[in-house]
Amino acid sequence: MSRKRKVQKKFNKLLLPIMAIPLVSVIIYAYQIVYTEEFMALNVSEGLGYYDIFSFWKMIAICVIAAYMLISIVLRVDSFTLFREKVYKKIYIALGSYLFFIILSIIFSEFTKFSLIGMFERFEGGLVLISYLIYVYFTSQVIRDEDDLKYIGYSILVGSTIIVTIAFFQALKLDIMTTHFFYSLIGLSQAENISSNFNAGWAYSTLYNPNYLGQYLSLLIPVFIGILVFFKEKKIRIYTGVLIVMSIVSLYASHTNSAILGLLFGIGFFALMNLPFVFRHKILKFSFIALVLAGTLLITGAFLGVLGGRVEQFMLDQVGISTGDKEVDDYVLDIRVEKNKVEIETNLYTLKMFVYNADEPGQFYIFFRDENDQPLDYNINDYIIRFLDENKDKRFIVRIQSDNTIDFIMRNKFGHFSNFIRFAYSFDEGFLGVVGPNNIIIKEIKPNNMPENLIGYEKLFSRRLYIWAVTIKNLNDNIIVGDGPDTFRVTFDQFDVLGKVNMEHQPFIVVDKPHNMFLQVAQGTGILSLIAFLAMLGFYIVWSAKLYWNIDYKRGVKIFGLSITSGIIGFLSTSVFIDSNVSVTPQFYMLLGVGMAINLLLKKKNW
Repeated sequence: MSRKRKVQKKFNKLLLPIMAIPLVSVIIYAYQIVYTEEFMALNVSEGLGYYDIFSFWKMIAICVIAAYMLISIVLRVDSFTLFREKVYKKIYIALGSYLFFIILSIIFSEFTKFSLIGMFERFEGGLVLISYLIYVYFTSQVIRDEDDLKYIGYSILVGSTIIVTIAFFQALKLDIMTTHFFYSLIGLSQAENISSNFNAGWAYSTLYNPNYLGQYLSLLIPVFIGILVFFKEKKIRIYTGVLIVMSIVSLYASHTNSAILGLLFGIGFFALMNLPFVFRHKILKFSFIALVLAGTLLITGAFLGVLGGRVEQFMLDQVGISTGDKEVDDYVLDIRVEKNKVEIETNLYTLKMFVYNADEPGQFYIFFRDENDQPLDYNINDYIIRFLDENKDKRFIVRIQSDNTIDFIMRNKFGHFSNFIRFAYSFDEGFLGVVGPNNIIIKEIKPNNMPENLIGYEKLFSRRLYIWAVTIKNLNDNIIVGDGPDTFRVTFDQFDVLGKVNMEHQPFIVVDKPHNMFLQVAQGTGILSLIAFLAMLGFYIVWSAKLYWNIDYKRGVKIFGLSITSGIIGFLSTSVFIDSNVSVTPQFYMLLGVGMAINLLLKKKNW
C-alpha cells in the first residue's frame, strides 16, 4: 500500500526581483554628485556638488530590478501574455498609453538628460517611471498562487521592519541617522548632519523626508492588516500586530496630517467592503454600528478641535483680513527697485528705503520714509535697524550684510522673523535687484504668478496652494507632451519674487516639487498621460470594489487582496499632498501588480 507523500512546491524564481522591491526603500548611501556647467546654467542649484544620501542608489536599484524583469520577460516570453482577462486588457491598455506618453515626453523634453535620470535629491526620471510600469506588468503576471503570495508577504515584512524600527526609535528621540556609527556605515567622512532639517522626535527613517514616511505608512498599514489575516502562523500574526502598533506611533511622529487622512480613506474603503458581511451577523452588526458611532464622535470631536484653530488661522492668513484685535501677516503687493531707492508695498504699509554713497569709500547713508513720505526714525545696533515707531518695529527690521546686501525681514503675527527679501547693492550702480536662487540677482520684479482670484491664498494647505495654482496655470502647453519626467525644478518659475515671499519663504528658496503626485504626472509627462494613469488605477479599483463587496473571511487571501486595494487608496489620497518619490512609489506599483494578481486568482478559483 503506497503512502501519501507531501510534495514541496518548487520555489518560483521569478519572484526574486519582486521580493527585492520592498528593500529599495531601505537603501541609503553617501555618494558625491558633481554637476556640470550645463546644470549650473539653469540657475537653480545651490552648489557644484553635494552628498546624496537617500535617492541616487535607490534609483539605481529600481532600474536594475526592472532590467532583470525585462530580461526575464524576453527569455520566457511564452509565459507572459498581454490580455489574460478582459479587465487586464483595460488596465494594460491604460498602462501602455501612460508608457507611450512618458517616452514621448522624454524625447521632446528640453532637458533630455534630466528627463531620463531625474534631478538631484529626487532621481525619479523617465527610466524610473518606465521601471514602475514594468513592475506592474511583471508582478501581475508572475504571481500564480497563495504560496507565491506568502513569499511576497515575507519580503514586505522584512523591508518594512527595518524602516518602521528606525522610525519608531526616531519617534523616541533615538535617531540612528545622527550617530557616528551611521556615518561610518555609509562612508560619510565629514560631519554632515543630514537630519538637521527635522526636530528631535520627528520620524523619517531611510525615506529622506517625514512626509514620505507618512505616505509609506498610509500605503503599508492596511497591507499589514491583510498579512495579519492571511498568515496562519501565530508568530507571524503577533509579529505583524507589533509592527502595526509601531507603524501607528511612527506615523504620528512623522507629523504628516495628509497621511493620517489618507489612511482613514484606505481603512474606510476596507470597512465599506465589509458591510454586507457585518450585517449578516447580528452581534457584528450592533458592534459595528457602535464602533462607527464611537469613531465618528471621536473623529468629529478631534476635527472640530483642530478646525476651530484652523478657521481662525485661515482668516489670519488672508490679505487685509483681521479678526478683532488679532494681527495679520504682511502680504507683499509689489516691490519696486530703482538705483538709490527700494519701495516695498504691503497690505499694511509701504516702506521706502533710500541708500546713497558716503564720502568715505565703502560706506553709505541709509534712511527710510513711509507711504506718506514721512521720515522714519530708527536705531542701529550690530548692523540691525529697528524702528522707533512701535507699530513699524513690530512689523519689520532691516539688516545690513557685510557683502553689500540689505535684508528686509518681516515679522509674522507671532513675532518671529518670517518673510525675507535680500537686496543686492553696488557702490557703483546702486540697487541691483533682489537676490534669488543660486545668488542670481533678479532685476525685473514680475507680477505675482498666482491666478488673480487666488492672490492672497498662497499659504493655504501648508503653503502648497501657491505651487499647485502656478503649476496648473502653466499646464496649457502640457496637454500631449509634458516638460519631461522630474523636470519640475527647472521648469517652475524660480524667479517669482512676490509669489515666493507671500508663500512665507525667501525668494532664493528653490521650489523643487509640486507636492501633488497627480500634478507631477501632468507637468512631467502631460495631461493625457495623467488621464491614462488615472484610468489604469480606476479600472483596478472598480474591479476590486466589485470583487470584494460582500466579502467573507473563509480565505485569508481575500482579505490580503482587499487590504492591498485599501493601501493603494490610502496612498493615492495621501499623494494629493505629497509627490511621487523613489523611496515609496516603487512599492506602490509593486502592490498594484500584486493586487491585480490576487484579483485574477480569486476570479479563476471562484473563491
